[in-house]
Amino acid sequence: TKASLLFGSTWIVSSVTIAALLVLILLANAISARVGERGFHFAYLGLFVVLGLNYAIPRRDWFLGLPGGIGPPLAALVFTIPALFAGIIFAVSFRRAEDLSGALGANLLGAVPGALLESTSFALGIRAVILFAMALYLASYGAWAIGDRKRVNRLVPAG
Repeated sequence: TKASLLFGSTWIVSSVTIAALLVLILLANAISARVGERGFHFAYLGLFVVLGLNYAIPRRDWFLGLPGGIGPPLAALVFTIPALFAGIIFAVSFRRAEDLSGALGANLLGAVPGALLESTSFALGIRAVILFAMALYLASYGAWAIGDRKRVNRLVPAG
């Protein structure tokens, strides 16, 4: 809905958003393949930074005032770049999973409450949903850290 204020047409909004997301997902896979687990903490940091930036932009229409037609592409980048970092987090997490079918199932199951949470933006506003996303990713990072500590403890013999 915010992108439609910038681009005007539903077809343009859909094509720009879908194209940007597909490119970012492809880029996330390429980055995660190249940097591996070293990029995992960076991906969380980047995700929190861009979500914070999305939260801090008070009005979406200020992109329209940027010179040289840079506003709409920059808006598409700012609004979709969290998918890049989330994609890196997913790729690294999926690579580390011992039960791949269970990990994929959990990811798909998580998409349902995620979609429901996104629908709350109509009632609470997009900024509230960004705060929810930040809280959920902070919880996922904490769960990953706890799981990683347990994994390391299993690999290191006691004594």
